[in-house]
Amino acid sequence: MSALSLKKNPELLQKKRLRIINKAIKLFIKNGYGETSMRDISKATGIDLSNLYNFITSKEEILFLVFEVLHEPAVELFDKYQISEIKDPEEQLRTAVFRLAEVMFEHKNETLLLYRESKALPKKYLSIILEREKKLVERLEEILERGMKENIFLQEDAFFRANLILFQLTLYPIRSWNLKKYSKEELLKMSTECVMKSVISDPQRSRLIQSQ
Repeated sequence: MSALSLKKNPELLQKKRLRIINKAIKLFIKNGYGETSMRDISKATGIDLSNLYNFITSKEEILFLVFEVLHEPAVELFDKYQISEIKDPEEQLRTAVFRLAEVMFEHKNETLLLYRESKALPKKYLSIILEREKKLVERLEEILERGMKENIFLQEDAFFRANLILFQLTLYPIRSWNLKKYSKEELLKMSTECVMKSVISDPQRSRLIQSQ
């Protein structure tokens, strides 16, 4: 199919790109990003190498799109679950943490690649990824600062804590090989509870985590 035809059919272009991305993720995880070539991706997808460039301009673009698969649902969840509308900072943070943990569970390979291979991105792509990470930190930081003002959360550096929370939530993607004994529901609940216990100023105030 010609590049012109693809431009006229954005749904087909997106479908093809997702197929390429999913195959590339498996190769990057198995062989490493540096050891995977466009020819390898061509072979895995069954798309001729010359035709592959109608969908993807470079291996670097594929890696960038992998990270988009992770970041888009992470950023959008704040609107999807109307987190900014939740009045209670504790419940607001609990919801945000639970949903972020869910995204990272469902996109564990993308999360793992973000930590392993983001250094391989050209500066133009890396700056976009870092800006999106920054926005996630800012959303959590805002919730933490509001809870600190209301003496619900510990009086500490909200920016540092927001970064730490995001790092804590990467536990499953990074160590999924050793956490197979837990179900998805157990992992999400324990991850959320662990974060909440670390920020609540008065343990007696903290409510039991409700079933999501």
